[in-house]
Amino acid sequence: MEAAARDASVDSFTQLRRHQVDLETQLNALTHPPQKIACGFYHTAAISNHHERGNQLWIWGRNQNNALGIESPEDEALGNHDAPKLVESMTGVLEVACGTNHTVFLRKQGDELGADIYATGLGNQGRLGYAGSDTQDEELMELDIWHSNGPRRVVSLGTTLGTKALRVVCGADHTLCLATDGRLYAWGLNSYGQCGTGMSAPLFRRPTLVKLPECSINHLAAGAQHSLVVEEGKVWTWGCGRNGRLGLGDQENYNYPQKINQLSNVEIDSVAGGEAHSGAVSTKGKVYMWGAGSSGRLGQMDHIDLLTPNFVWPFEKMGADDETVLIKEIALGGFHTLFLEKKPKTGRLYSCGSGAATGLLTEEDTRTLNTPTAFSLEIVQGAGTNRIVQIAAGMFHSVVLLQNGEVVSWGVGTHGRLGLGNERTHFQPTCVKPDITWRGFNSEEMSLYDESESRAQGHQQNHSEEKSHDVIEVSCGAMHAFARTHGGYIFGWGSSVNGQLGFEVGGSSCYCWAPRELLMPNSRRIQQISCGREHTLALTNTEELWAWGRGSEGQLGLANTFDKFEPQHVSSLTYVQHCAAGEIHSAAITKVRGTRVLFTWGGSDSGILGLGNQITSAPQSLPCQVTFSVNDATDSGRAIVPAGASTNFTTRPLRVMCGPQQTAVLCGNEDAASTDRETYLWTFGNGWYGRLGLGDKVSRYHPTLVKLDKLSMRHVSLGTDHCAAVSMQHDLYAWGRASIFCELDDITTPRGFSLEGKPKIETVVCGDNHTLILAQDGKVFAFGRQDSGQLGLGPLGDVGEEAVPVASHVKAFSEPADLIAAGGSFSIVQLRTEQMFAFGSQSCGRLGLAEKKKQKLVPEPSLVNAYWSTAKAMSNVQPVVRHVEHQQQQQGQQQQQGEKQQNAEQVQESAENDKPKPKKSTEKVISFVVAQKILKQEDPRCERNALRSKAQALEDRLQRLLKEIKATPTEKDIEALETKLANSLQANMRWFPKTREAKVIPSTAMHPDLPKCVPLYKKILWLLQYQSSYLAALAKCLSGDQDQLSIFLKVVDKLFADILDARADLLFLNLLRIMINKEAESIASADLPMEMFLLHEQSGSQDKSVVFEMFKRKALQPLYCRVVARNILGYQNSILSEVQHIFTNSAADKPFALSFDEFKSNLGAEAKTKDEAELNIMYAKQIATFREFMTGAFMKSLKAMKLPPTLRQAMHFVQNASLRWNNQALPPSEEAIDKELRSYEPALRLLFFAILNPLLSEATTYLTLEYFFERPSEELEELTRLNLQSIDTYLQQMLSNSIDKKEKTLLNLAKTVKVELLKYVRDQCEVEDTLIPDVLMTLFKDQFSRRRTPVALSTFDLMNLSNMLKEYGQQIALKEHDPLQEICNDIPDWSEDVLRMTKQKPLPINFYIESSFFQDEEIVLCSETSCPLPAWACPQNSSNKLVSIGGGAASKEDSSLFLEGLFKKLQPLEAKTFEQLRDELLQQKNEMSSQQEVDKQRAADLDQAILIVGELITVKAEPTQFMESIAERVRGRAKEFRYLDRIEKLEAKTTIAKQAYDKKMRYAVVELQQALSTSQDLARKVPDKLQRGVGEKNLYFKTVLKKLQEISTSSKHKIPEELKTSNVPMTSYRVVELKKMKVVVDIIKPPFASMEDKMKISIRKLDGGGAELVASIFQAGSTNVIEKIILDPAKLQELKHADKSHTANLGNETGPFLTVFSANFMNLIVKLERGG
Repeated sequence: MEAAARDASVDSFTQLRRHQVDLETQLNALTHPPQKIACGFYHTAAISNHHERGNQLWIWGRNQNNALGIESPEDEALGNHDAPKLVESMTGVLEVACGTNHTVFLRKQGDELGADIYATGLGNQGRLGYAGSDTQDEELMELDIWHSNGPRRVVSLGTTLGTKALRVVCGADHTLCLATDGRLYAWGLNSYGQCGTGMSAPLFRRPTLVKLPECSINHLAAGAQHSLVVEEGKVWTWGCGRNGRLGLGDQENYNYPQKINQLSNVEIDSVAGGEAHSGAVSTKGKVYMWGAGSSGRLGQMDHIDLLTPNFVWPFEKMGADDETVLIKEIALGGFHTLFLEKKPKTGRLYSCGSGAATGLLTEEDTRTLNTPTAFSLEIVQGAGTNRIVQIAAGMFHSVVLLQNGEVVSWGVGTHGRLGLGNERTHFQPTCVKPDITWRGFNSEEMSLYDESESRAQGHQQNHSEEKSHDVIEVSCGAMHAFARTHGGYIFGWGSSVNGQLGFEVGGSSCYCWAPRELLMPNSRRIQQISCGREHTLALTNTEELWAWGRGSEGQLGLANTFDKFEPQHVSSLTYVQHCAAGEIHSAAITKVRGTRVLFTWGGSDSGILGLGNQITSAPQSLPCQVTFSVNDATDSGRAIVPAGASTNFTTRPLRVMCGPQQTAVLCGNEDAASTDRETYLWTFGNGWYGRLGLGDKVSRYHPTLVKLDKLSMRHVSLGTDHCAAVSMQHDLYAWGRASIFCELDDITTPRGFSLEGKPKIETVVCGDNHTLILAQDGKVFAFGRQDSGQLGLGPLGDVGEEAVPVASHVKAFSEPADLIAAGGSFSIVQLRTEQMFAFGSQSCGRLGLAEKKKQKLVPEPSLVNAYWSTAKAMSNVQPVVRHVEHQQQQQGQQQQQGEKQQNAEQVQESAENDKPKPKKSTEKVISFVVAQKILKQEDPRCERNALRSKAQALEDRLQRLLKEIKATPTEKDIEALETKLANSLQANMRWFPKTREAKVIPSTAMHPDLPKCVPLYKKILWLLQYQSSYLAALAKCLSGDQDQLSIFLKVVDKLFADILDARADLLFLNLLRIMINKEAESIASADLPMEMFLLHEQSGSQDKSVVFEMFKRKALQPLYCRVVARNILGYQNSILSEVQHIFTNSAADKPFALSFDEFKSNLGAEAKTKDEAELNIMYAKQIATFREFMTGAFMKSLKAMKLPPTLRQAMHFVQNASLRWNNQALPPSEEAIDKELRSYEPALRLLFFAILNPLLSEATTYLTLEYFFERPSEELEELTRLNLQSIDTYLQQMLSNSIDKKEKTLLNLAKTVKVELLKYVRDQCEVEDTLIPDVLMTLFKDQFSRRRTPVALSTFDLMNLSNMLKEYGQQIALKEHDPLQEICNDIPDWSEDVLRMTKQKPLPINFYIESSFFQDEEIVLCSETSCPLPAWACPQNSSNKLVSIGGGAASKEDSSLFLEGLFKKLQPLEAKTFEQLRDELLQQKNEMSSQQEVDKQRAADLDQAILIVGELITVKAEPTQFMESIAERVRGRAKEFRYLDRIEKLEAKTTIAKQAYDKKMRYAVVELQQALSTSQDLARKVPDKLQRGVGEKNLYFKTVLKKLQEISTSSKHKIPEELKTSNVPMTSYRVVELKKMKVVVDIIKPPFASMEDKMKISIRKLDGGGAELVASIFQAGSTNVIEKIILDPAKLQELKHADKSHTANLGNETGPFLTVFSANFMNLIVKLERGG
């Protein structure tokens, strides 16, 4: 068995490795980047790039079926959108494709492998890759029309776990997707076989494998009803064959791929599909077309259909001087075709066909363009001369994407498909202008690779958090420098005149004097940084190359000569292994199909690109491949293999170096160990002064081998006129200009140099005219020019010469060095203690010293302002600065030993002293400069004054809004009109003698005093819902009384029952927040452990947490529970299904056992037939299975569960409250758990005992229709049920630390599982807390709504509630004259006898809680709940200010605030103690006093600061505590800024809601006036004829309305045109009646299917021809609406023409609700229209 297991393991590994190799091959095969623009029949999509949010999706055009991806669209949103609309929920979009009525796009999140598929739009017939209902049969045609409620992920791709998407294309109603497993999948309509599965099914709702041979796919495309793929240069087609669009020589349909044999001899690069024609482009740029030939769309003179591919010959003689035009790609529309030229600079566009979409015709010009014709976009404003990078064609329109990111469109503009703000036809190309600037196409090309799957293992970085901020690489340019840390972060400083720093310096200066982190797009980590003279290259750990800075010579490799001021992806290079930047050129080594290849680009002077002597001056703005040949080793061309070289001589480039005028490459075998590797040095470029090392001074235009005999080099550095290298034996070699070495003649071949003491050399770097050398023992040597102090040998006068000819020891460093770098007239050295020093010219801030020193030259090493050290030291205060996101690193061993010794000395000193002394801090002391940097780098918007200004502005706006609410008389007018209309209609009832007023029968079950108390109870419920403090205080009083607690929980359930109501949900969350904090504070103040927080039922304690019960009841509500239960008890990929899978695929027939005794008990009699040893083996196997399940399937299913936002927010509050116990000692069983995860334990207990425990232990309770499970719980096998209970028991034991100590395997498993569960909880808790601003603005927004919240409570519950409130009145009162108590005093005390009688016959009472209450009240911000409430309902200390932020103005008495402000103004501090700080402040004061002009205010501030620091010294304050308080305040200000920003955004939405409300109210007033006028006319005079008719029989609404219209005079109140509407008929039926009438077949939506006898359906005819169905449940005297269904006219037409026996499912976006007989249903609609 062991051998079999090993074989299986080997097979698994082999398959995984083969998959990785296949994937690499597949990715290399792809010939085109992801599509950034796409055209559908009615709509268009484009991807932009935002500097903060990444790639964003914009869509415009027709949205009838939500193809634009609007979340929860309202009716008005399902129209036409003639301007780009942002799909806000989607970022990181990689590629987009459009069908006729749907949109599919790839979304990449993080650095994971591949991308996720999302789809939106029309959903029936499988278009979206997922079904509209789980009950739909995959084999049947879907007749109901439904659309998605926003983008939704397509999850079932491939059979391999984790399979993602690489490319996606759409036909009219089907989609193709190339996956990371190298296979092609399809879904959607398959009526012509366009899905290519080989099956004749009419549609596929899920991604289904296309029947293709196993080859690498180069490109894929989809026509309207057919598909095309390029595999290894060959074309395969399938689907509809009409007009010959498949190119197979016939017009047959094919449901599986067919190869186009006529193209077998042509290597095809890409294909395209149109409405009825197809095309292909060869790798040589030739175009072939076939299919429907009408309208000139094939580019042929004859308008005939072509059944096989034909060459488009006009391109042969269309270029300048009759040269052949080569095509890069084509795009096919309905009746036109676009062709994009291959030339990188011109990239002209050609088109043929007919109509406005060609871009070459006018409204009067109706010609057909039979052959491709060129046209220019230069006339388009904003397009300029930008190169076209992508093209797309729709049925009647065209779109192109320019290099600068602009999108240009033209064609038929109906439905807004052009995105130009109108629906006109545009014959000329026009720029699309969204409401934000489009970002360039090349600005950020997202990678499909995860860093963990990097193809170059040798380049992977160890991102250990302990070392993530250690600098491991420094690179210098002429006037700038970059440092790279171990974690892949880069920090730059110096000049950014040409953008070489990649970030905006700020202000009017282009110089950055202190290192600042450059944030790479999508947080990419860097594995190599290289500075050229004025540009920079960065290589990511995913093998992408990025460039920025000066681009005048094309040195950025971006196909242009523009400067770039932020990182740009060099998309033409992939799998980059190494890079180098020179003065005007750059180079990189890539790995293509396992072979390393050198590319160069930029200025080509003197052959520095190595591309041959035909390229000597013109810039090359795109990377070009450099070839190595031993025939080029000498100018004679004679083949030479170096003397002494092994048979493994190779020209594979390992490293490349770029100098100002030359390039050097080290070649060798990368598989050999670095110490044993043979390397060969090749150089090319300008050979003056012998700088190429080739024995002469001649320039070389090809790589030429340097003769080194048997010598191998490990490192080479290139200066302006000289070069240096270190051999594998750690010896130093140099060559170049004589003056640098004080030689008479130039050194033209590498010459060995020895240093004083003959140390082994580690590395060498060359600046412009100086050199630094680092020995293995850490000593630094320097020689060369010293005119700017760049050698670091001391003051220039002491050195005595402008140049130092002999390498001299730089003695300024007290510690060994480990990094050196040299740039233009400056140098950088980093010591092993992680301190970095710079020296030389400090102009432009190139030394990174933070503050400009008085002297221009700094000849002695000065400490660099190391920001990365700040990040490292202050990781515990990381939220202050957005860049600092890593854990605090530990000290070196020497520092630790020193601290231990210091601690020992302190202990000894304390023991020797009789008097106790204050305990000295043994923590690492952080310099005050750290706090300074944190303060200086704080966002200016977060400063106190800025926050106060913003808060005051928002306060003013809200107060104005409050005044407008109070001044609005609309509600009162409407109520008055409604009263008048009601009275008038009551009077008119005399005309209808058959109608009688309903008699009210008094209930004998209700206490006679209760009716008059109903208004009082309504006030109580309003108070309890909005003033959460009452419920929070009451809960604390009820913890021991279960009966009262039961009433309390029932009241809370009813008050916040509607989870779809945002207001109720937020108020419930606010109540939870208050209760969680109160409970945590109470337990912590009593010095109780964290385990007492949130006690649950299983804890065994009588004092159960009320918070726990409330959370559990909310989480297990059906609509919430359905979300979480799917991953626990669902049919697929759930814990339940995985448990069933284990026992279905094994012989096991016993449940999991958690002990050996339990295992034997489960075996029963079988255990007696086996000996102990055999039983132990069986038990061990079962435990192994259990362990594998818990760490595998269980964790996978659980981690896929994303909790509803309300539950996540509640868990976030729990975790925050748990921070009170951060310093609590850990029990031994949890010492291995990270302290950071410790605070998530209460949230984990809450998750488990409130959600997982009920679902696992009582699975049969939840596998019911009520919880939306269609599988009856009776089908749950007993073995599965027992296993779920075993999992639940084990998790309980794990959380309570009660696992049997003898079960070592289960104990070890618990450690693993608990950590993973805590990490999952941590992820769920990571939500932004916006509750307070959300509640504030939601209550404001609710003032513009007449909505009332229904609350139904029984008489028994109401009586108990008032009794409780009166009993605990003193404990819960908010103030002396408490409003709740005053209301309760007017309610009788209900006796036990009354309660007992009421309990026997309780009656439900429905209350409606008003949400609009600002108008007649003084509104304040409640100090307890932070809600805007009436002043009478709040404590006395509540504020009239609605926008509340902490921190008043800083004063002299507030010491830390005063010092905080002063620190921002002072120069960098060096002090680490308060004593040192006082001395340093005194020194700055004295220096200021000696100046001629004294800043009196600064001097006074320094005096005040010295006094404050003296007081801190007196009270023995700790510097670390002082700096932590500063960090805490900066964090707080950042939080306040987010709070204000949230209010500002919501306030804008509230203003929009107000405008809509005002319009609605105006309409309501006019409508009521019209109705009142008609009613009054009726009251004055009604003809006898109508009176007799009414008396004899009932009249339907239409008939009465018609007769009223005949007798009524014209209305005195005319309705404005924009408010006009028509009266519409409405009728209601019980479902049982509709079934008898054969209108309704069945109610199919759970759990309502079982409630038919209590359900009625109201049908209302809508304006415009549609209909509305409203389903409601009537029970116990109340009616609740459960479903609303809107049927558009198209749907009604579909039902009208259906057969008599036809049935249809009707529903909304949540799925079908009921099934009807189509014909009978439409008869009912017609009857309703006719009033019969």
